[in-house]
Amino acid sequence: KFQLATGTLLLWTAWFAFNGGSVVSFSGGGGKVAANAIISTLVASATSGIVGMFATRILYGYFELTHCCNTVLVGLVSITASCAYVSPVYAPIIGAVAVVFYFVILNLVFLAKIDDVVDA
Repeated sequence: KFQLATGTLLLWTAWFAFNGGSVVSFSGGGGKVAANAIISTLVASATSGIVGMFATRILYGYFELTHCCNTVLVGLVSITASCAYVSPVYAPIIGAVAVVFYFVILNLVFLAKIDDVVDA
């Protein structure tokens, strides 16, 4: 579990540089766009991790680090395309909806008896 948490933390940290650095120029208002991208990335991914943790508790009856880390990554993926343009107020909604999709797909993969080692 240590490698899972460490890998998630490394990806999470690097994702801020990726989303914030995707702004073409920091001059002429680009700094505000980059800041918005970083804040939206943080809010969406943190929300998806928290929602995923509690969804795991509700669905399975226990907390699971694997689902928590995977839902953080799901939140990062879901906000990346629009992070510079989404208000941090709406970013948690994107993160929470991504968790719903994660658990629906996870259960469909289980029902289809597809072997997915990391539940990604």
